[in-house]
Amino acid sequence: MIYLIRFLKFINKFKVSIEDKLKNLMITKKEFYLINNSKNQYHMGFHEKKIKTGMRLRIEGKWEPHCSSAIRSLMRDSDNVLQLGSAWGYFTLLMKSMQNQNAYIYAVEAENERAEQLKKNFKKNNFKNWKVMNLFVTKDKGENLSFNDLLNNLDKKIDFLFSDIEGYELDILDDIIDYNIKIRNMVIGYHLVELKSSKKNYFKENKFYTIDELEKRLKKLEKNYYYRFDEDNILFFLKKN
Repeated sequence: MIYLIRFLKFINKFKVSIEDKLKNLMITKKEFYLINNSKNQYHMGFHEKKIKTGMRLRIEGKWEPHCSSAIRSLMRDSDNVLQLGSAWGYFTLLMKSMQNQNAYIYAVEAENERAEQLKKNFKKNNFKNWKVMNLFVTKDKGENLSFNDLLNNLDKKIDFLFSDIEGYELDILDDIIDYNIKIRNMVIGYHLVELKSSKKNYFKENKFYTIDELEKRLKKLEKNYYYRFDEDNILFFLKKN
């Protein structure tokens, strides 16, 4: 019986994979797409030549809707925003479209081609008050920049943080604890070892961690923050003095 269940799971997974590939092939490759993310619209392009599932879901305005909901719930239009792990800018452009004319957004992306595409996407939308930074934020030694150092190098005080950096968020949480950093609201994606794929992507998954490692940080963060889990994110709310 167990072999039958495994076989049926394999067939279903194979079927879903084929359906995804067919849907991807139906998307015409363009320089830019008009994204309808609920009530917000913006143009967005990709540097890749071939449409993949993650790109298609962004084009359709269906990429991780719980993240869009969290942003709309916690971000104010006057907030100065910092995003870590911006990729092509699906959520970056959403947040920029929500800001008023005086608010600023800093977008950090480690991959060169994605960072360059994000700059093109900002310009296509005629957005003002933005900066794309092609760098890696971590406490690891080398040419990287720590989260605390990054904040100290910014011209604006950050009111809202959105982060999805594939396990390196523990470095961010450590700096928030060690330097008593206070940001009004934060949405931080978390990545546990249980979520690792069977075929490990070393760059993306070598920093995944256990729930115990995460809970140690959360306990210390309770000094300044309330928090709650929201699917694969943790939402942080700064306590009032």
